[in-house]
Amino acid sequence: RLDANRLEKLVPGLSARDAGTLVHLVLEIFWKHMQSQSNLLATESKDLEATPEDIINTAVTETAARHKATMTEKYCALEKRRLHDLLLQWLEEERLRGSFTVLDSECETTWQFQNLTLKLRIDRIDKTVEDKLVLVDYKTSRSTSVNWEDTRPVNSQLMLYSLSVAQEQ
Repeated sequence: RLDANRLEKLVPGLSARDAGTLVHLVLEIFWKHMQSQSNLLATESKDLEATPEDIINTAVTETAARHKATMTEKYCALEKRRLHDLLLQWLEEERLRGSFTVLDSECETTWQFQNLTLKLRIDRIDKTVEDKLVLVDYKTSRSTSVNWEDTRPVNSQLMLYSLSVAQEQ
């Protein structure tokens, strides 16, 4: 009624949305710097430990400017440690993949079907050595599997991304 929206549930610290946005920002900055798996694999372990710290400091400082009451000095220190551990875990997974180059991060696109237009933001688009595109969707909450064969898929986000990219080609 009256076009009122429910208030978000108050939680200590950043909301899940803001915490997820911070992770996205860290990964976006990191991959703009690193650009490919071959660069990741060529980076010495000690350098890889140092690189994320600069990136995380940048992302946390930028986010803290919008959340001054929440992101105190101690909170930022804890968040930096959490992001550092999370990023290094993620990079271990990235090392195991086949060779790829990052084409775009946080790519804004639209998908149209008849009178429906959706604005989408694809977390990352990679290109493999076989010239195939890989759409990467970061998840900071519990992820669920997608059954691509369902008549009415429940988690259709990646499907929409795929359709959008195919529509642009």
